[in-house]
Amino acid sequence: MNTIPPNGSPLLARLAIDHGPADLLGCFFGYADATARTLGVTLSFADLTELIEVNEQNRDSWLPLFPTYDVRCNTIDPDDAFCIIGRDGHGKVVATHAGRKFNLKLSNFHDLAQSLHLMYEHPKSAKRPGETCTVTAKSAQSIAGSVVFSGAAWYHPDYRGKGLSRIVPILSRAYAFAHWNMDYLVAMMSEGVVRGGMTERTGYTNIDWDIRVSNSPLGDVRFAFMWMEPRQLLQDVAKFVVRSERDAPDALLERRA
Repeated sequence: MNTIPPNGSPLLARLAIDHGPADLLGCFFGYADATARTLGVTLSFADLTELIEVNEQNRDSWLPLFPTYDVRCNTIDPDDAFCIIGRDGHGKVVATHAGRKFNLKLSNFHDLAQSLHLMYEHPKSAKRPGETCTVTAKSAQSIAGSVVFSGAAWYHPDYRGKGLSRIVPILSRAYAFAHWNMDYLVAMMSEGVVRGGMTERTGYTNIDWDIRVSNSPLGDVRFAFMWMEPRQLLQDVAKFVVRSERDAPDALLERRA
């Protein structure tokens, strides 16, 4: 395990690298954290209970939390999930992102989602009347092994368009890899968000259609299914570091130092 000098960062103070190239990942985490701070946002870890609270406090700009991360309908071991939040200078939460690990050695993501076990520990008793999940994305059938489902991504309206969506998602995925060394990272993104160009900003290039949920807490939604292997993640991490070292202003370098 490799630890990163915190340099006053609550995120780096709790972050350790258990897997992967420590030098590259350590450099990346330092730059990503510093870049967020140049935008006025301090990143830290939070538990899923706080994620629920933040979601409920921001329903005017955020749909109900996807049930995967809801501890009220799932028993989630603390080591099988994490949440990263960003706070502004007044301590207000303005960004969130979470990840949850699933062991699919005897199954695949298609079956996990379509059975509703992606969302609920006990679907028969927890699901809403008539709630279904229909998966037609063929690639979901090949996603198996150790899989991290990435989501609960939200940015306060005042902080949209400022670049956080190019920092927090890749940071979240990199942490998942450094902590779990999973086989795949996957995500689901609603059709409207995909059309808005979010997939490009978050780094996913493998996109398949579709996953549809009906009568869910989020309503009836059509999602794109997206996935990434660690190799691509590390390529994205390396590109982020190169861009940071080339373009970062002196203030960013000082924050990282």
